[in-house]
Amino acid sequence: PDYLARLKQRIAGSGLKANMGALRSRHDIPLDDSIREVRKQIENAGTLALTSLLTFGVDKPEEYEHYYKVMSDAAAYAQERRIKVVMKPHGGSSGASDAIVAVMKAVRHPNFKIWYDAGNIIYYTGKDPIEELKPIARHVTGFCAKDCGGVKDDDGGRDHGERARESRVPRNDPGAAVKMSGLILRCRLATGRAFTATPRDRSPRTS
Repeated sequence: PDYLARLKQRIAGSGLKANMGALRSRHDIPLDDSIREVRKQIENAGTLALTSLLTFGVDKPEEYEHYYKVMSDAAAYAQERRIKVVMKPHGGSSGASDAIVAVMKAVRHPNFKIWYDAGNIIYYTGKDPIEELKPIARHVTGFCAKDCGGVKDDDGGRDHGERARESRVPRNDPGAAVKMSGLILRCRLATGRAFTATPRDRSPRTS
């Protein structure tokens, strides 16, 4: 509690406002223990006045059911504290749209939504992020705007930072914002929805 209080003061003293955190969950431990750990993180997020917590799914198929149950509890527990639980595409159970639809059906809670990441759809699945967005658009409440130059398996294990230097929208490209705006606009046209974006580098914010 003391650490969180000091952290909250430091954030405020810097003129910043924290609104999102990462929700880390383990699914190779007993269900009750995992739920307990996640609930503690949600309580900590409430102390910091965060409004959203990001989860990234799980990679191992044998952990999917465990993850669904933990997230169902997390969504309900967070809703009581006015915190949204959102899943960001990151491969595995949060990879392509069919996997994401399966998660949404299994969790079955209105406080569990999607924070869409078009770049990660490309990176982890190689699929068209516009087409992959359509089946899940009604669950999307946020959009992470970044480019991706290729599929993960094609790059020899290089990370996002290395890939960004070779991406289709280079960091030093004066037209990068225009290109990224075009991607977000295409997502809007494809789904009829507007997104709140989390910008990377100079990517534009949408409303």
